[in-house]
Amino acid sequence: MKFEIELSRQAGAHLSYFSVRRQAIILKSIEEQLSFEPTVRTKHRKHMRPNSLASWELRIRDFRVFYDVSLEPNPKVSVLAVGVKRKNKIEIGGEEFSI
Repeated sequence: MKFEIELSRQAGAHLSYFSVRRQAIILKSIEEQLSFEPTVRTKHRKHMRPNSLASWELRIRDFRVFYDVSLEPNPKVSVLAVGVKRKNKIEIGGEEFSI
């Protein structure tokens, strides 16, 4: 079953902080990794502890994509935030964020 991928307005704004080349890398990986079985844990995907951001995290190099998955009425992945991990901190939209 293929999942529809929906980028939130905020996630789109977060992407604008990256170069066009990095945006392409992130978007390609989102499509490849989340179109099928986005809730299967892999070395790049993990279910997160309860937090105010998202249920799932996708790791792409130093980048992090935070997303939720819904099955009803249609299978959909909602990308909520995109950031970069630097050491032990996450920067989303130019601001440091703790999860």
